[in-house]
Amino acid sequence: MDRERAQLIDIGNFITSKDKDARLFGILLVRDMGDKASGILIKSILELANKDPNEEVALAATQVAQQAKPVVGVSSSAPSAPDAALLPRVFFHIQSEDQRDSADAIGQGLERIGLKDSGIVMPGVQLIPSGPQSSQLRYFRRSEAAEADAIATVLNTQYPTLGIKAQYIPGYENSTNIRKRHYEVWFGPQPLPTQGN
Repeated sequence: MDRERAQLIDIGNFITSKDKDARLFGILLVRDMGDKASGILIKSILELANKDPNEEVALAATQVAQQAKPVVGVSSSAPSAPDAALLPRVFFHIQSEDQRDSADAIGQGLERIGLKDSGIVMPGVQLIPSGPQSSQLRYFRRSEAAEADAIATVLNTQYPTLGIKAQYIPGYENSTNIRKRHYEVWFGPQPLPTQGN
């Protein structure tokens, strides 16, 4: 019993480490435990899937969480489906560094407001020098169209000048490289608003 307890503590230390590789290792250990993984470990994995700023760690955690047995009390909306406990993740893509501060502020506002029935995680802003001419909220599964529209509506309500339109990107319906409830805001090249409503 003491050996099992020590192993759980070690795994917990890996999962909560500041080191990305240690977190990935902890996720693999939980995966290898299969049905023996405790509810606390699965909840920790869901937390990584929702909030880890490193996309590789978040994706690995998502895959393990989706394979895990349901965890009672993880999600009030659908406790029998581990992936339903995943919060929507919205990555922001800017075309110039001049947009970064405004994009950060918009992301913080989006996290604060959330959606009617859940929060939103905004892991960060990525600089990609080329992109669309007008701002888009990209989604990758047709079944997530309504949620994408809701996120775009929240953004447009708070920042009317953004004019973000939800845009379905085909080819990822069954992808294991993009987790469920993954969205990307691609800002156009124009200056971003500095304050919302």
